[in-house]
Amino acid sequence: MEIQEGLRDFTFANDYVFCSILTENPHVCKKIAELAIGRKIKKIVKVQAQKSVKESVDGKGVRFDVIFEDDENSVYDVEMQRYSNDNFPKRARYYQSLLDLEALGQGTAYDKLKDGYIIFICTFDPFEKGDYRYVARIKLEDYPDYNYDDGTFKIFLNAAYEKDDMDPELRAFLDYVNKGTVQSDFVSELEMLKNKLLSNAERREKFMTLQENYKMHEQIGFEKGITQGIQQGITQGIQQGITQSIISLFLKNKLSKSEAIEESGLTEAEFEKYLSEHTENEV
Repeated sequence: MEIQEGLRDFTFANDYVFCSILTENPHVCKKIAELAIGRKIKKIVKVQAQKSVKESVDGKGVRFDVIFEDDENSVYDVEMQRYSNDNFPKRARYYQSLLDLEALGQGTAYDKLKDGYIIFICTFDPFEKGDYRYVARIKLEDYPDYNYDDGTFKIFLNAAYEKDDMDPELRAFLDYVNKGTVQSDFVSELEMLKNKLLSNAERREKFMTLQENYKMHEQIGFEKGITQGIQQGITQGIQQGITQSIISLFLKNKLSKSEAIEESGLTEAEFEKYLSEHTENEV
C-alpha cells in the first residue's frame, strides 16, 4: 500500500489513527485492554469512538477517545496521551465519574454499576518512576489488606519505560507506540491497519484537512489567548477555532452532519445553534 509522503510521519499514537483503528477493529480494543490489565477478556461489545459526555446541560463535559464494554459487566475507556500537561489522577477520577453518571442516567442502580477501567497510553512517563505500568485503586486507609472494591481501575501505560521486566507482547506494543518499531504479530497488524487507513484516498483527504485546520486554528486560538492574557482565552480560542473548522468542512461537504457532530463533540442541538450563529461568512 502506497502511503502519501506527507503522512509517513503519522504514527499509531496520532489521535485520528488511534481512534479509527480501535473503533473499526473491536479485537484490537480487546487486545490492548488485555495487555493493559494483564488478563484475558472473553468478548468485546459496543465500541464507541470520541464519545462526548456532559454532566449537565451547562456543565463541563469530556470527550473520550475510545469506550467499549465487555460481556462481563465492565466498561473501558482507552486514551492516547502524547503531551504531559494534565493532572492525571484527577483527570482519571473525572473520567470515571462521567462514565458512572451516564450509566446512572440510563437508570442503572448503584449496585449494578459496571466495573470501570480508565486506561491511559502515554508516550511519556506520567509519574517519572521508570515503570512501564502504573495501576491505581482505592484502598481503605489504615486497613490496606481489606478488600475495598469499588470496581474502578486507573491504569497508566508508559511507552517511555525504563524498567522492562514485562510481558514481551506488552513491550512490543509500547515500543511501537513510542518508536514505531514492529516486533510482534499484533504490532504487525496495527502497522498494516494504519497503512491501510492512510492509503485510503477519501479518508486521507479528510485526515489531512482536519490536521491542517486544527493546526491553523490552534495557533489562532493560542494567539487570541495571549492577546487576552489569560489561560482561559487560549483554551476557548482553540476550541472555538476547531469547532469553526469542522463547521467549514461540513459546509464544503467534506464531512457528513453526523461526522461533524461527532468530531466537534457538540450535541445535535448545540451544533445547529453554532451553525446558525457562525456561518454568515462561510464560503
